[in-house]
Formats: sequence, structure tokens, C-alpha cells
Amino acid sequence: MPHKKVHRDTADCAASNSSRGPPVRFWQRPSSPAPRLGDTNFRYKDISPTGNEIRLLRILPETTSTIKCELLHTSLDDPSNYTAISYAWGDTDDTRTILLDGREFPVTLSLMLALQRLRSRSQPIVVWTDAICINQGNINERNLQVQGMTKVYSTATTVAIWLGPEAENSEMAVELLHELYQSRESPARISEMIKSTTRIPHFKALTALFDRDYWRRLWVVQEVINARNINVYCENDEVPWDICTAVSALLRQHKPDLIRAYLSEQETISKSRRNWEDVLSDGGPGGLRDLKYQESGSAGLLDVLLYH
Repeated sequence: MPHKKVHRDTADCAASNSSRGPPVRFWQRPSSPAPRLGDTNFRYKDISPTGNEIRLLRILPETTSTIKCELLHTSLDDPSNYTAISYAWGDTDDTRTILLDGREFPVTLSLMLALQRLRSRSQPIVVWTDAICINQGNINERNLQVQGMTKVYSTATTVAIWLGPEAENSEMAVELLHELYQSRESPARISEMIKSTTRIPHFKALTALFDRDYWRRLWVVQEVINARNINVYCENDEVPWDICTAVSALLRQHKPDLIRAYLSEQETISKSRRNWEDVLSDGGPGGLRDLKYQESGSAGLLDVLLYH
């Protein structure tokens, strides 16, 4: 698709060499008080009330640790290529500052890490994210833009699901995801992996990954159901959505094996206190089944989601 014309609010440019941003890492809470969301002298340029115009965020190439961005305007009728970010806001009191058109702009730590993960060292990256691309201080605009959220995500070239930084051995979870996917044609191999005691740490890690707060957001369904392409990001790992949904389906098929394998453990997930086998078979992408039923009661839409 050729690059479409977009209009900037103001100007701020940067350049760099190399192709990928630095490793995502935890950022400690700053010693000075964190700025409150909305506490900025940045001023939005109004968008059309028709609902077809949106703002996009251009993440400039990395030159310093500070994330620098530019705000653009475009129409959903003839949009430029962009990635829509799907994420959990996280603690709204735990904020960091980015530069938006040269002005300080507070965002949650969760969003800052997502922007850092997607940032390139060699070229600008254009994304859409609700916390910045919608003027959260303008209720009328916010309500109007929320109504068009489905189109924003379905029009995006890619939807980037941000699960957050590494935690609870998430690297092991991603490793297991790929291994299970590669063994998807061999039920015997899957059962063997589930029953192996050496795999317990890996399944613990996958349980934690599938039980993250992100999967409990009702908005997730709206954001991923009509997406053209989806990638899941956790720290520096990137997993295609097809792998996640395929593994989720595999684990549902092998739920009896999961129950037998971990019955003696009797371990629970600290946040939800659900059993391992429940989280592995019904958490993560699989858990979106229940959200879809709550929202529409439609098995047809469910099938589209699970086997996207």
C-alpha cells in the first residue's frame, strides 16, 4: 500500500542508524513525583466530528533514552499504514514522560514500555494508541472516538498486543508456546510434554503468561476480532497470534492430561486463584471465548476469534 498523506500537529525530527530499539526493561519509579496523566501543556488540534478522522503517533527513531513522538492526522477512509496497540493501561499513578511534538507528555509505564518496544533505531514507526491519539480531556471527542474503535483496529495494518515486560519466566513460556505449536500434529508428543516433570517450570510460566491482566479486558475482543494481522509482544519476544490461538486450542483438547499431570501440585494462580489447568486451557486467547459470549452470545463470532 502506498504511503498516504498525513498532517502533523507540529514538528520535531530525529534520525539514527540501526534497526531495532533497545531491550525492554523495568524502569524504576523516578525519585521525583511522577506526573499525573493529563498534566501537560501539550494542546491537541481538533479533529473532524464526523468520526472518520483519527490521530496517529509517529515514534521517532531512537537517539536517546527519551521517547520522542509526533502527532499526525489522517482519515480512516484513506489511512496511512499504522500499527494499533492493544494493551492494559496498568497503574495510572505510575507514569513516565515522553516528548510529544517537543512537549512533555505523561503516559503510564505500561504504554511507555510498549512504545519503547516498538521503537526502531533506523526509521519512524507509526502507531495508534488510545491514551495519546484520543484527547482524553475532551469528553465529546473521547465518546465519538470510542464508538469508532472497531474500525481503528480493523483498518490497522497490524495490531500489536503488548503483554508487558518479562516476568515470572515469560521467556520460558514463549519457548513452550513455540514447542507446543511445532508439535501440534502429534497428540502423543503433546501428552508427553504435559506429563514430563521437567516441563513443570515451563507450564508454570505459560500459566502466568495466560493469566496476565491483559486477557481480562473486555476491550480485547473488539480490538482483535477484526484485525488483519496480530503479533503478541512480551519483553523482547514476539509471537504471531496464530501460534497463541493454536496452542490455546491444543491445551483445551488436552485438559484431562493437564488435570492429571498437575493434580498433585494443587497450585493456584495468586491473582485469580484458578487452577493451572483452568488457566492453561481457558486463559490467554482461550479466555476470550467467555468474554465474547458475555458480549454477544455468538458462537459464530467465537469461532472467528479462536481460529483467526
